[in-house]
Amino acid sequence: MDLDLYSREADFSTPEGVAALEIYSQDLFLSKSLTEIEDEIEGLSTFVYSSDDRVIGVASIDFSEDYMGKIVLEYMAVDKEKQHRGFGGAILDIIKSESREVSGSHVKYLYVTVQSDTADFYVENGAIEDEDGSVYFELDD
Repeated sequence: MDLDLYSREADFSTPEGVAALEIYSQDLFLSKSLTEIEDEIEGLSTFVYSSDDRVIGVASIDFSEDYMGKIVLEYMAVDKEKQHRGFGGAILDIIKSESREVSGSHVKYLYVTVQSDTADFYVENGAIEDEDGSVYFELDD
């Protein structure tokens, strides 16, 4: 599915960055202000995914363990108006391909910090779920 998405690192001082924080507030951080959400994801690399100049989704990734061959997708959200249309899977595809470009070929795994109701989504999109409940993608060479 080609949804003509593009990604860029979030700049929260722009309308696009604020829109990304608002998408997080729809689901993951319901009781937090936009400033509190920004504080929550501080230290993570946050990317905004847009189509037709409209923010569709947002993802925050922890690259601090890339030296160990893994990175962690801490948070991901899709605008509620755009859910169940393939955008989440398309964003995951971008994350998987761009993660190797950003971190290098030594990174073999993208782990996902899952909410209790999202594990199935990741597995349906190709993730592996271990016996201990860890969910991860093996990144292609």
